Amino acid sequence: MESARVMYKHKLSKYFGVFRAPGGEMFVWISDAYYPWQYLYRPQKKTVEIAFEGLLVNRSGTYIWKTKETEAFSLNDYSGPSTNTEDAHLVEIPNGIKFRSSSYEQDEAIIEITW
Repeated sequence: MESARVMYKHKLSKYFGVFRAPGGEMFVWISDAYYPWQYLYRPQKKTVEIAFEGLLVNRSGTYIWKTKETEAFSLNDYSGPSTNTEDAHLVEIPNGIKFRSSSYEQDEAIIEITW
């Protein structure tokens, strides 16, 4: 999503990617924390979970988080959705969402994505 804007700990992220699936789900990678995390937002379930970083690739098969491309595809051998719901504190805002980072217990980081 080229129009997406990502905030991490109330600061604009400089290194992130947001991809929306046809069903509305969003795959988000963000590298502002001490460890680069990937999240999967499921709007129908109102959940955010940790996502496997190899989930999305570009047309040539390179992991999308290693490129600057704007279109991604799921790998065929992906094992399925995670059962680890990361944030029960998901907040839907106009044209966006907010949720706790994976490192929230250590640094109280909130991630906000708007589009």
